[in-house]
Amino acid sequence: MSKRFTVASFVVALAGAAIVAFAPLGQMTSVSGGIDGRQGVERITSVSLVSFEGFWVLGLLAVPVAIAALPMLFPRRDPRLASTPALG
Repeated sequence: MSKRFTVASFVVALAGAAIVAFAPLGQMTSVSGGIDGRQGVERITSVSLVSFEGFWVLGLLAVPVAIAALPMLFPRRDPRLASTPALG
């Protein structure tokens, strides 16, 4: 049962990081002006965190995913022992 919770927490952290990174946060409008009185072209695009800030934010979003993966990489018998550093 504990292994299921460990895998579930990793999956939730990974899904949350992916949603924050790639979900549309808003729209950006760019207008290119027309020449000689012609009408300009308006372009509306969706903006995500990665497209707005760059790929460096993926490193920040990887931190909670890596923390959630630690119990899978280094399993312990007593979960209270693993959470002790977080309490102090």
